[in-house]
Amino acid sequence: MSAATTIHVQLDADDYDRLAAEARRRGMQPDRLVHDLIHAAFPDNETDAERTTRIGLDALDRLAELRANLRRDGYPTVDVEQLVRDGRDELDARSMR
Repeated sequence: MSAATTIHVQLDADDYDRLAAEARRRGMQPDRLVHDLIHAAFPDNETDAERTTRIGLDALDRLAELRANLRRDGYPTVDVEQLVRDGRDELDARSMR
């Protein structure tokens, strides 16, 4: 991977608001969204395996950022295993009716 280069992009207020709103919807910072959009728009010559790995790692990064944002905003931690158990119990209860 090459060294990072900083650039400055001037956006009018409406364009920035659209960018910020989409970033919020995806649970990420605007600069991360720009990064992801550039990578999606200009694919390089990576192999399928490299692309799959990159996409998976990017998704994990976004999930970690979303989790941090949710905790920062006061949302409780969710126990996924308990959530699945509760869902199964509810389905079992419905099938017994």
